[in-house]
Amino acid sequence: MPAQILVVDDEALLRDLLKRSLQHAGYVVHTAQNGDEALTLFSSLPIDLALIDVMMPGMNGHVVCSTIRQESDVPIILLTSLDTPEEIVQGYRAGADDYITKPFQFRDIAIRIETLLRRAATA
Repeated sequence: MPAQILVVDDEALLRDLLKRSLQHAGYVVHTAQNGDEALTLFSSLPIDLALIDVMMPGMNGHVVCSTIRQESDVPIILLTSLDTPEEIVQGYRAGADDYITKPFQFRDIAIRIETLLRRAATA
């Protein structure tokens, strides 16, 4: 059964591009445009990995990440244009397993997803 991935980003174009690319790679993809929607989907679906943008209006990605982490050990990748050491540390402290800065190549995301899902399957 294909892994189910939650993509959370307030930018519709990027969210849709990630959805199509991940579906093409064989994943089942659910999308959310904000933190509240993401948490609702996460609690109602069998999500295997979450890909979360950090800078969103309302509830930011760090809060979404730490909230998910309180309930689950699913792999979480944060996406952001913030690449200072302090921001990266904050992401990992929120519970992220990986941190990808924008702009990025899809193949970088794909291999990180593959690696994290493989690691989660053996845990």
